[in-house]
Amino acid sequence: MGRPVHHCGRCGTDLTRVRAVLDPIYALPLVRCPACGMTVARRKHPLPVWKHRACRAIPAIFVLLVQAILTPIVTMVCLVLSALVAEEIMIVGFRRDGQVQSDVLGAFIERYAESPEEMGAMIAMLCMAAVVGVWIGVLMSHCRRRVVMAGWLALVLGYVGLDTLRASVPWVKWFFQPLLGEPWAKTPLHGSLWAGVVVASLPVVLAATFAAGGVARAVSRRRAERRKKYMARRRSARTPGRWRAS
Repeated sequence: MGRPVHHCGRCGTDLTRVRAVLDPIYALPLVRCPACGMTVARRKHPLPVWKHRACRAIPAIFVLLVQAILTPIVTMVCLVLSALVAEEIMIVGFRRDGQVQSDVLGAFIERYAESPEEMGAMIAMLCMAAVVGVWIGVLMSHCRRRVVMAGWLALVLGYVGLDTLRASVPWVKWFFQPLLGEPWAKTPLHGSLWAGVVVASLPVVLAATFAAGGVARAVSRRRAERRKKYMARRRSARTPGRWRAS
């Protein structure tokens, strides 16, 4: 609503900063003139209304723009890191014929003991899963978490499935190659490991989502309490002594 702009019809006193009281019968905001005691209904100028509506729409447009930029970036980074982890698992844990090695755990321990920097992809994937959880818990808090989580997981796994299908079906590869380029999943095994890495990262995503959501709600409640106290002090300071006594 616009800023109240009106004066007392009897003495001309400015009633802009006098608090209105809701009438119990007609539900009208009534203001009592502190100078002459006349009670009038609050009037609000209609012209400033569009400014307030535009000011409320600007933050929503900004959040929508940020989400439109952040969603594909977060999704693509998560896809790239999970593909690298899947490729690492396929190189270390599987033989050339696609069979699992007899001592998978020993092979991983030996590889990472000799080259600890090879764990960078896994550590980055865990960090990215935490970032996804914070993104869902904070920036998507206005939506249901289950819906957002299911939509994001369907988007990621859908791309993994399409990429695996492009690697194995020639006409699908030919159809999507101008838009998506060469497939990352070279074999169906790589595609299945890729999807498995994404699903295995869900516990980290869920933990980060609940933690970030709890922190965001606590901060929001604290801000709301501070705002409530501030508005109560302002109303108390604006109310004239004679009107408060009555």
